[in-house]
Amino acid sequence: YLAFARKFPGHYMAMFESGIAPGQTPELQAAASRAEAAMQRATEALLRTLPEGRRPPAAMVAAHVWAMSHGVVELHARATPGARAPYSSEDLLESGIGIYLRGLGLIAPDR
Repeated sequence: YLAFARKFPGHYMAMFESGIAPGQTPELQAAASRAEAAMQRATEALLRTLPEGRRPPAAMVAAHVWAMSHGVVELHARATPGARAPYSSEDLLESGIGIYLRGLGLIAPDR
């Protein structure tokens, strides 16, 4: 997500700042549906490692990870060139998702 936003800033901006809703054309809806399905499949696979009674809804977990990724891009990766932040975008996103996944019990605590 971070790499895409950096490599294709115009595409990223068009996706989120054009004012065009994904459902406005069949082609955009199909592309959005493919992206959402890929994230959903990956999240479902990850959550299968938890006991069935402890699994949060996959759509909610996917939305949390997307929101965190999008937030880091907006706050850091698209920052003004030369701007300084205390942590790199990659470190910030990796640690945030790590904390989230540890809280769900999907990865073991750091030792």
